[in-house]
Amino acid sequence: SARRGEWAQLTTLGWLAAGLVFVDVASLAAYQDLGNRDRSLSYDQPLITAFLKQQATPFRIDTKTAIEREWQADTALLYGLEDIDGVANPLLLADAGRYWDGLGSRSSPLYDLLNTRFVIVHKDAPLDRDKFVLAFDGDPKLNVFENKRVLPRAFLAGQVQSAPNHEAAWAAIHAPGFDPRVTAVVEGAPNLAAGGRGQVSEIRGSPNRLSMQVTTDGPALLAVSQVWYPGWQVWVDGISQPVETY
Repeated sequence: SARRGEWAQLTTLGWLAAGLVFVDVASLAAYQDLGNRDRSLSYDQPLITAFLKQQATPFRIDTKTAIEREWQADTALLYGLEDIDGVANPLLLADAGRYWDGLGSRSSPLYDLLNTRFVIVHKDAPLDRDKFVLAFDGDPKLNVFENKRVLPRAFLAGQVQSAPNHEAAWAAIHAPGFDPRVTAVVEGAPNLAAGGRGQVSEIRGSPNRLSMQVTTDGPALLAVSQVWYPGWQVWVDGISQPVETY
């Protein structure tokens, strides 16, 4: 009886060990491509990227269009382009993800606020043709459409709407008729001076830095299409300035 119990116990342990080995091997290979197709070829995008790099910058591209087989994640990074999806990373800022999920569609003005000038899609992909026009069709599988309503990376907000907190600001930008071209919703700062007219030019981006030339005829709010993250700092003529989130 004791021997039978020992044999059963060893058998159970053996099966458990085999199961652990299987799970370990399976988890290591979970994201391995076992096909015979060279996946690195989808990083090779000379036609589309050559077209995009001829355009005035800065702008972002949109590849969140189910084109993973033709355009791999981080392809934009490889070619020095900016993708609204950032880099391939499972860690996503909560507000950035919420903003995208709350857009409703690419026809929303909130989409334009992302400075998304070009969207890359399959040849037969449906788009709002009142807003997106074909810009490049020289690739055999993908087309590039230009967003004719895109907002620049930085611009002067004509009006400022104060919101007492984060949720109130979220509700304000999703209110019917809200137009980010006209109004910037700012958390707090009820006495923020704005309304000055002018222009923003010479916008230049580099790693962890964005610079531009701004001229105004009075106090103005400079709206910048950039995801807020603790640590951002602003200087105007060499003098540190506060950063407002909206």
